[in-house]
Amino acid sequence: MTSEPRTPEIIPYETPNPRVKKDDFYYLKVISICHYVWGAPVAVIGLVAWWTDAADPATRWLPFVLLAYGVLTAASGYFMRIRQFRVLSLIIAALTCIWIPLGTILGISTIVILHRPNIQAGYGETGL
Repeated sequence: MTSEPRTPEIIPYETPNPRVKKDDFYYLKVISICHYVWGAPVAVIGLVAWWTDAADPATRWLPFVLLAYGVLTAASGYFMRIRQFRVLSLIIAALTCIWIPLGTILGISTIVILHRPNIQAGYGETGL
């Protein structure tokens, strides 16, 4: 009894590309929430420091800087959610890296996620 040789089943697969993942937009959503969570307390601290006016005359600008930074960070989270103004989010992420250690983690994670090809395509950009 002769049997024909079995041909192996061909299983289609995707070319492995570590830079393209299906979860990119999930990570973008998580990072945008982290920007809300990071920006709100910083803005509140800046607002409270501005209202109390307890700062030394040489450092009266600091509460305003904290307030502006907190508002811009929360706005960056909103812009990531609606996928606009990617460059602003990159700038805020770079400034966030100054706040060691949590800000550095958030900033570097944001920069890495915003440079992924799927995310850039979601923003409708090809370059920076």
